[in-house]
Amino acid sequence: LGNIYDGQLYYAIARDVPDWKSELSAGKLNVVNGWLKTKIHEQGDLYDPEELIRLATGTCLTSAPFIRYLSEKYGDLYGF
Repeated sequence: LGNIYDGQLYYAIARDVPDWKSELSAGKLNVVNGWLKTKIHEQGDLYDPEELIRLATGTCLTSAPFIRYLSEKYGDLYGF
């Protein structure tokens, strides 16, 4: 389940903070940490995991973002 959650969070942060990768590359963790703090850490004990992911990402739990991530990362390498 962690990988499925991660796939959804990956694309949600990319949607909400388009330059998050360049921020991380520059060693600036505050943008990503701020997003996680607001969307996940401050809400974690208020909701069950499925509801927390829905609130943080705007969609119900689905494996589609994780599969998309894998396809983007490994598709050319493995030819799928």
